[in-house]
Amino acid sequence: MVVMAGATVARDATGDIADMANGSFAFLNCTGRFGPLIYAGCFAATLSSALASLVSAPKVFQALCKDELYPKIVWFAKGFGKNNEPVRGYVLTFVIAVA
Repeated sequence: MVVMAGATVARDATGDIADMANGSFAFLNCTGRFGPLIYAGCFAATLSSALASLVSAPKVFQALCKDELYPKIVWFAKGFGKNNEPVRGYVLTFVIAVA
């Protein structure tokens, strides 16, 4: 699928539908038009993935501790509140991330 899309799509498209309608691909250079948006999108995707990891990792760690797979870290199995939030796991994740 990647090879087919790469072989059939204009790599440097202007985004102007009029160029496609009249068959003119003279303005295929997009340099400088979308650069900041691409960097902002990459930054946003990276930040989103990092935040998802920082929030989901303590939940997985809490489940490991509840199963007592590692007997010395059962202290992290305790959850708080009605949703059983792993506050101790959040603190540990913060400390590891800052270190």
